[in-house]
Amino acid sequence: MPPEELWNRLHSRPFDPFRIHLSDGTYYDVRHPDLMIVGRRSAVVGIKRSEEPARQDEPLLYDYSATLALMHVVRLEPLEAAAGPT
Repeated sequence: MPPEELWNRLHSRPFDPFRIHLSDGTYYDVRHPDLMIVGRRSAVVGIKRSEEPARQDEPLLYDYSATLALMHVVRLEPLEAAAGPT
């Protein structure tokens, strides 16, 4: 995937959370634009253990990160569609 395509999705306003699907079948959810950095060949996703949104009085911090090679990104999809019916 071209880095510009991912960057544009990340910086669209209003931001819509999305899921990144990789060629090996893994995926990562991006729930906030501050939890991702896009480079020319890779992207870093910050991952929180809890899916609860941060309170306004606490900083947005991640627990660990994953580095993704952009050549393995096969598609992006809105997180609501990825979650399926409840």
